[in-house]
Amino acid sequence: MTKPFRRIDRLRAGDRVRFRVGSRTYVYRVYGRRVIAPTNRTVLAPVPFKPFARPAGKRATLITCHPKGSDAQRLVVLAKLDTGAPEPRPAYH
Repeated sequence: MTKPFRRIDRLRAGDRVRFRVGSRTYVYRVYGRRVIAPTNRTVLAPVPFKPFARPAGKRATLITCHPKGSDAQRLVVLAKLDTGAPEPRPAYH
């Protein structure tokens, strides 16, 4: 897949994001999004925007340029592993 973050600006709270790693698929649910300055490094903390917090559960942080093609800001989409999702099926090629 080329340009995997091309449409992350369309993601909203509750949307699913799937990651395929080897033969496993993991489902995450979006719980937030923010537009930040490119100098804001707190997004890189184990719990984004909370540098001293300990993570509870598995999270994904997606970061891209905002607006598209500009380095003026960053769009951040936050997601947590959906533990209520059915067991993922193996992916076959």
